[in-house]
Amino acid sequence: MILDKLQNSIKSLFFYLILTIICISLFPIATTFMDRLPEQNQNTASLSDCEQTLDALLKPMTVTALQQPLPQGYRVEMEDGEILFVSPAVLLSALLEDEIQSMPSGWKEQPAATQAILMRIIGLHSALLEKMGDRSENMTDEELNNSCWLTAQDCTDTARPLTSEDISISDSILETAANCACRYFLSNDGNIAGQCGSITIRQIYDRLQNGETPSQIWSQLCGDEYQLESAQNQ
Repeated sequence: MILDKLQNSIKSLFFYLILTIICISLFPIATTFMDRLPEQNQNTASLSDCEQTLDALLKPMTVTALQQPLPQGYRVEMEDGEILFVSPAVLLSALLEDEIQSMPSGWKEQPAATQAILMRIIGLHSALLEKMGDRSENMTDEELNNSCWLTAQDCTDTARPLTSEDISISDSILETAANCACRYFLSNDGNIAGQCGSITIRQIYDRLQNGETPSQIWSQLCGDEYQLESAQNQ
C-alpha cells in the first residue's frame, strides 16, 4: 500500500511538472497577445469617441429635432437594376469606403480625421435625402412601397455607383461614424442643403488641418442660414 501511494504521488508530481512546463512555454505567447490588444483597440474609433466629437461639431450650430423619425432604410436601385432596402449606416459606409482609401497615412491618429468623416457623412446624407425628396414628392403610397427612392445615378452624383456586392460594412471606423451621424442632415432656410454632399472626406480633412473650423466649412458649402436637423431612427 505504501508503494502504491508513492507511485501515485510520483505520477501526480510528474503531471504537475508537465503542466508547469506547458504554462511557462505559453506565457510569452499570452503576453505578446495581451500587449497587442491595446494597439488594436487604438485603431478602432469607439461610439463614445464619435459621439464626443459629434457633440463638439454641433455645439456652435442650431439643432432642430424632427417630430418623426427618419426611415429605417432607403430603397436604392443598384447599377444592375436590383432594388435593395438598405439602412442609412450601411448605405453611407458603402458610398464612402473608396474615399477612406485616399486618406494620408497615419490619418487614424489625427483628431481631424474623425471630424472630417462625421462631417462628410452628414453632408452626404443631406444630399441623398434631398434627392429622395425630389424623387418621391409626387409618388403614391403604392409607388413608395415598390419604386426606388435613390438610383445608381443619384449615388454616382454624390459619391460612387453601387452594386449589391458593395452593400456591406468593412471599415470599422466608417461603421461607427455612420451609426453615430446618420440621424443628422443639414438644412438651409427650410430646404435640405444637398450641395453639402459634394466635398470629400480628404478635402474636409485638409481644410481642418489648415485651421478652418467645421462651422466655417459648412457655412461656405451650405450658406449662412444652415442648421442641423436631427431624428432618431426607429
